[in-house]
Amino acid sequence: MPPILPAAATTLADSVEQRLYEFIRANRLGIGDVLPGEEALAATLRVSRHIVREALSRLKMLGLVESRKRRGMELVKPDPFIGLERLATANVLDDRDQLELLELRVVMELGMCDYVSARVTAADLRELAEIVKRDRPEQHYLPEMDRVEYQFHAKLYQISGNETLKRLQGILHPFLRILRQNKGIPLRDNPHPPSHRDLYALLKAGDAAGFRDAMRRHLEIYLPVRGEKSSTAKARATGIIRNVMTPTR
Repeated sequence: MPPILPAAATTLADSVEQRLYEFIRANRLGIGDVLPGEEALAATLRVSRHIVREALSRLKMLGLVESRKRRGMELVKPDPFIGLERLATANVLDDRDQLELLELRVVMELGMCDYVSARVTAADLRELAEIVKRDRPEQHYLPEMDRVEYQFHAKLYQISGNETLKRLQGILHPFLRILRQNKGIPLRDNPHPPSHRDLYALLKAGDAAGFRDAMRRHLEIYLPVRGEKSSTAKARATGIIRNVMTPTR
């Protein structure tokens, strides 16, 4: 068994990290402002520059500060999803984590339906119409189908007006590719979901309730199968590839 390492340095780094957050809040520092240098921070906090450097590196990992030549550590707009994005692109998450991220997609897209219905414009509908023109059954599993899937849903996120949702959609989309590589994540059987054309038609008609219901059925393949104990649950949790990109009608 590996030995337990001393915790003193980590404890100090934690403390310095917390003091830096307090300093930023107390001085109302914002984007473009610069933190004191390592030497000044070390003297003020009565710790070594090594500890200060470790604490600052944590702020850099969070996307809160960046090192600028001749300026030092400058505050930048933080990116709350940078860690998740790196994990997603590295493809190191296990099946359970991937499934939970896919469930997150369902939560987001069903939750934003009313915003999309309320905020969609004539210009948005024209863009969606151009996207669904490329949504053809013969493109099943082909790269063009993947682009249509991404572009259609990306447009819905844009219509919602929520920048955070748009960023998350870009991060979660790669998991569709993971599913098509037959990673063994259980999904529901959903042979005839509403197509992108169907969703577009409901938006164009101003049918908010119909759009919400169709979106749920469109995403039904991702609804949870975990925890189901019936004899039919396994049958519903069918193969991956043939269901993920069901041909549209």
